[in-house]
Amino acid sequence: MNDIKTYFLTTSNTESQIADLAELINERYDATEGPIWNTPGTRTNVEQLKELIQKRELIIATKDKKWVGCIHVKKDDADSALFGMLVANPQYKGQRIGTKLICRAEQWAIAEGLQYMKLELLIPRDIVLESKIFLTEWYQRIGYKQISSGLFEEVYPHKKDFMATPCDFNIWRKKLI
Repeated sequence: MNDIKTYFLTTSNTESQIADLAELINERYDATEGPIWNTPGTRTNVEQLKELIQKRELIIATKDKKWVGCIHVKKDDADSALFGMLVANPQYKGQRIGTKLICRAEQWAIAEGLQYMKLELLIPRDIVLESKIFLTEWYQRIGYKQISSGLFEEVYPHKKDFMATPCDFNIWRKKLI
């Protein structure tokens, strides 16, 4: 039986739990985006996660009371939400953690009266990463369409020095209602 549960984190979590989540996020980003960045282990930290929790923007996935994934979701504009920092523990591969997290984020957006869900996908220009191919195909299968593409260094100039390779910055969107 697949007993994955998803819910917004609250401020009642311990520092140790949040530190473990930050470690999982950083490990997964290093594993899937490592060649893109020259600064491993820096996707997030405890303070950033506490801020997201305080703003009620972080959804967690649990199995048997263990945190096994997360997604950051927030209102992006008048009619759209945006998700990012989607992570699933690879020990639970095949249990649809990512799908359940996205569904929960989409349900939240619909409840907020938002018409669209957006995501940002970083794609390296000079190297091929299997994880990016998988994500591109998966997002298409679950109804997302790429609506724009730009240069990451132009969108986030303050982060360009952290990049090990040039990347495109693609925006994807799905109509919810």
